[in-house]
Amino acid sequence: MISYRFSELSPDSSNNSTTNDPHDTLIEIYDQGSNNVKVFNAHSSVLCSRCEYFKIALSDKWAKKDDNMYKLRLEISCDAFEIIFKGICSGTIILKNLNVIISVELLLASDILLLQDFLDFLKIKLLEENKVNWRKNEIVYALKASYRISSLQELYLVCQDLVAETPSILFESSEFPTIDEELLIDLLKLDMICGSELIIFNKLIEWGIVNTPNYDTMSDKTSQLNALGATIEEGLQQIRYNSIKDFIHEYDQILPKSDSLYKLPPRIYYTVEPRVISNRFTGLIAAWINRKDPLKVQYTSVNNPFRFRHVFRMNDRTNFSSRHYRFHHYSNKLPTIRCHEGPSLMIMKIKNSGKFIGAYNPIQWKQGSGRCCGSTSESFIFSCDDKFGSNYRLSRVKNFDHAVCLVSDFGGLLNFGEDLMFTFDKENVKCKIKAKFYEPLTFAEGIYEIDEWNVYKVRRKDDQPMSIMTKMVNSSFESNIIDKDFFRFISTWIDKKDTKKDLYLKSNIPFQFIPIFRMNDHSAFYPKQFYNQSTNRLLPTMKCHHEPSLMLMKLKCSDKIIGAYNPLNWKYGTYRYYPTDIEYRRTSDSFIFSYEVDSQNETNYRLCRVVNFDKAIGSEKISTNRKDLNGLILRFGNDLYFSHNGGTRPSSPPHVYCRIEKNGCYEQPPILPVGHYEIDQWEIYRVSKKDQTDQEFSDTD
Repeated sequence: MISYRFSELSPDSSNNSTTNDPHDTLIEIYDQGSNNVKVFNAHSSVLCSRCEYFKIALSDKWAKKDDNMYKLRLEISCDAFEIIFKGICSGTIILKNLNVIISVELLLASDILLLQDFLDFLKIKLLEENKVNWRKNEIVYALKASYRISSLQELYLVCQDLVAETPSILFESSEFPTIDEELLIDLLKLDMICGSELIIFNKLIEWGIVNTPNYDTMSDKTSQLNALGATIEEGLQQIRYNSIKDFIHEYDQILPKSDSLYKLPPRIYYTVEPRVISNRFTGLIAAWINRKDPLKVQYTSVNNPFRFRHVFRMNDRTNFSSRHYRFHHYSNKLPTIRCHEGPSLMIMKIKNSGKFIGAYNPIQWKQGSGRCCGSTSESFIFSCDDKFGSNYRLSRVKNFDHAVCLVSDFGGLLNFGEDLMFTFDKENVKCKIKAKFYEPLTFAEGIYEIDEWNVYKVRRKDDQPMSIMTKMVNSSFESNIIDKDFFRFISTWIDKKDTKKDLYLKSNIPFQFIPIFRMNDHSAFYPKQFYNQSTNRLLPTMKCHHEPSLMLMKLKCSDKIIGAYNPLNWKYGTYRYYPTDIEYRRTSDSFIFSYEVDSQNETNYRLCRVVNFDKAIGSEKISTNRKDLNGLILRFGNDLYFSHNGGTRPSSPPHVYCRIEKNGCYEQPPILPVGHYEIDQWEIYRVSKKDQTDQEFSDTD
């Protein structure tokens, strides 16, 4: 049994009924699957206080009473809605004897009712289950229900893996002929389906016949084939024909004519290549390598940007090890240094637990390197409960200089700091886990025996170089303009929270602020692409704003500080040729502010959020009196913009100014009195969620 308690939404003053009043809301639920209709009565105040959907649907803007009753109609599972409805009314959902089907119905209902927290809670519980216990019909139901819903993509990828490993789950299901074409095509694109290509082809034909209108009533075979070919045209382009073209001549009439389709590589299936981890978990690892948030960027076998070439399998006695003999130590228990001549991924299964530990090495090691350590910010280790990545824990390196170490013992073992080290004692291979140079894993510190060990070479599909060092990681950086503590306020503003009630602590700030520009700084810390070279490092370039950014400015002859937050990506801005041209972009999330610490050491600030979304932020050509100065710069509506002056003669050094106006694009009154202010110091930071990646900054950024 599991339970979930609802949190209260912010009160809605327009709905002030109490639970002592008669029910004022009637909800009619139509269950399309069972064709049943069920009616529920409730208090609108309770519904609005705990469910975002009802808060919107029963607001004055959308709802009108009929005979003193709000009336709503929803198409949703009656059983799932009743469970959620009782939970909303009581404040707690109690879940007993859940199976996969009712869990998926609850997830679908939660998606419709905008219960994102409950959806995430239940999804985690479902994905934590042992997938071996899932019935075939449950897997098919979950596969069909989840593939189009973005919030359920993790569940879809797990079901996709289960079907890829055992295609009969879907192919022999009575539901197979009724699946959507889009879902079928998505499955046929997989490089790994553990079944013969001829079976896959015949199943496509079977699906096509059922879904071709009037197929059985057509008078001749040619008409049937033409109609069938039109139905499965896209599916036929996903078949790997090399191994089956001699067995399907009866369908030559509808087969693709392009020679390129006959060059598709054969699929991987168990008799050729055992699958160590699932497609879903491979996608997670790819997201980690690419420093993407896996909740927002979900890689599949179709869009995965990396190739994983299997080169080592511990204790292998098949022709796999003979074909990859250079990567196997003579004992067949350890990999050789050749496994790591380029980025590599190691995945190990721990004996007697079924749990996995893995490690990613981005460094190219060579024979004869000797015992040494490589410096990188991109290596990581991870742990999880099963091959689907359940309960995973990602652990990135903290001490770059001790990230990956080559141990000359046994031909070339890699240790990851002192956090993941390997030993070999006659017949047993063991790993030692410790928390020192990496973030902690879910495993307790200790020594674990390895039951299975696989190594993959990793490279990008576009053959671009792999990242070894994120240049801008610098946790010791201190701002010259504001106290580090003030980033708590800025983080709270970015999340649109009340600083009096929800001010972040230093320990739970959800954002990272990566410094990329400091005015007049000529050190090697700040890459040159973030500086407008024609201003001798006085002004930034638009590359500072290729991702969300924060600008901080200290005004000359004053203790006052102003700042501005840009939530947009300006990587693809338009170059303007005339100073009067401004390219505005729309957002509701930008803000500007002023800040100072008074004589009593009290922090005073003025926050102004954007109110004219269409003119929130603009890019314009730099306003200057110099003809040789060019480039673009941001402005915040008509309320905060910048100019450059001077530097044409030695007697007139250059200056940078900001102009504050009272123009109503941002909240009023303005952050400072209207006027021109000279900027003494200027810093810019890239802003990202801490669970997202630090991107490597290249010369083309």
